Amino acid sequence: MDYEFLEGFTPRILHMNHREQTYWEEFQYTLFRESTVMHLLAYVYTGEGTLELEHKKTAISEGTVFQHKPGQRLLLTSSPDRPLGHYSFSYQYGLVRWEGSQSLWTDKTGILPLPETFRVTDRSMKDDFEHAFKLWTAKNKGYEWRVKLAMLDILSKLDVLRDSDPASNSAPYKYVEEAIGLMKANYAAAISREWLAKQLSLSPGYFSILFKRHTGYTPIEYLQKIRMDEAKKLLKTTRLAINEIAREVGLLDPFYFTRLFTAHVGIPPREFRNG
Repeated sequence: MDYEFLEGFTPRILHMNHREQTYWEEFQYTLFRESTVMHLLAYVYTGEGTLELEHKKTAISEGTVFQHKPGQRLLLTSSPDRPLGHYSFSYQYGLVRWEGSQSLWTDKTGILPLPETFRVTDRSMKDDFEHAFKLWTAKNKGYEWRVKLAMLDILSKLDVLRDSDPASNSAPYKYVEEAIGLMKANYAAAISREWLAKQLSLSPGYFSILFKRHTGYTPIEYLQKIRMDEAKKLLKTTRLAINEIAREVGLLDPFYFTRLFTAHVGIPPREFRNG
């Protein structure tokens, strides 16, 4: 999962749908859109059917999660014998990125950093989508905010479920997990991308591509995040001088540490300590 993407992901829920037997009977078991106008994230809890996005067909059934973005040709067909039942979020979104204390907003049109279609075996996913749908239809105070939180919880759960899938135990995934473990154990040392790659018996270039693909960050960006979080803890819980804290997190130059910390947090280390 691209966690840099998810950290900035800010959805606006426009609608929630529940498609089931009565809907499919009324529309002759077919839903067609020449060009979709919103983002959609859906979960199928029963039935069988076929999803066609941009002329690419995929069989869907219980446990299928699928999504689309605006501007796609969509054809969704349901089996008359086993009508589809699914819940879905229709939404828009943008990304908020922080540069120090300044926030930057970017409108986005791509799909979430998940496959267009995939399957999950945890049937409690239905309860999660159903809960969000009930919040939406109840229209009680704060319902839009609560539905947004429900969607974020669902994305977190999907990430956990995909990590626990046997396919996640592949060599690339294990390399990334091992690299993060090495960073957490050795952040106080002068480690580099090349050193990390060597520990995994990978080339530095391939290691960087692999790590970025699975986390959304370069290896050094992730290492610096770990170092800055440790520095924040030391600033708030010890009386160590700034230069000592810099050394504790693997940065021998206190001036470079201060510049890096300020860029990461938005305020210098001393202000953070006294804030």
